[in-house]
Amino acid sequence: MEKQIVFEIYRFHLLPISTNQISLFSEEITYEELVSKKNAFFDEIIQDLQNKQEDFPIELYSTEDKSYLFRLANPKTTKIYRNFSEIEENTEPYIYIIFNTDPNIQKIAISRNTDAFSTPNASKNVLLKLLNKYLSPYKLVIEFEQLFESNTFWNYARKYDGRIKSIDFEIIKPNLSKISYTIKDTLKPLIESTNSHKTHLKLDAPKEGVLEHINKDNKLIDGLVSYSSEGGGNISLNIIGMKSKIKTDKMSETKKINEIQIKGSPDQVIKMWKDITE
Repeated sequence: MEKQIVFEIYRFHLLPISTNQISLFSEEITYEELVSKKNAFFDEIIQDLQNKQEDFPIELYSTEDKSYLFRLANPKTTKIYRNFSEIEENTEPYIYIIFNTDPNIQKIAISRNTDAFSTPNASKNVLLKLLNKYLSPYKLVIEFEQLFESNTFWNYARKYDGRIKSIDFEIIKPNLSKISYTIKDTLKPLIESTNSHKTHLKLDAPKEGVLEHINKDNKLIDGLVSYSSEGGGNISLNIIGMKSKIKTDKMSETKKINEIQIKGSPDQVIKMWKDITE
């Protein structure tokens, strides 16, 4: 049976660490100038990533325009048995990473491989740490947020209507006009004026009541859900009678690609990725 590689799809956000004028490589640069150049800086880092091997082995497998396919290994030791003896051997299981750095798209796909990293969150956090290390001299940070189908959220909202005790929206600072228009007139001015990178908006029902009008007709809620589903943040719901919260980061968008196709035609995988993300 042909092996299918499952990819988790994220939106990445490139954010300046300050809205004030800063010194960058001994030159003064304004916030607006840094925003206009941040994607070009990120492309420089991505293109040179395979030359930075001190953290994890990484290889640029294929590239086209602003799309890049990498393999990232996690060196470790494993135990094997030979002639009734336990032997430790070195191994480097790896994951695939695909970037689309187009400023209007900014998506990344990270493959699952428990031999390399125990969970998708583990591989995501390793990559975040790696990229933030190289973005730091540019006074930038990067955040990943999973994409999910907004209808999945609304299905839960309808199912538990009358039992929703609270909703917590975690909102990443907008940096793509393509998705931030839904909160343009509500939260975006507050976030921009305070340099908040992660903003929590929590709706709590009264002690003896529940939240009401959690539906698409409520345009403020619909805008927040739409923004979050496009990789703008996470939502968690607290439901009466349920111990665990319902979280949208558990509803992530995924894509399956045949491993033979990746190894045999990486250029075609890049083209497929561009079609998916554009």
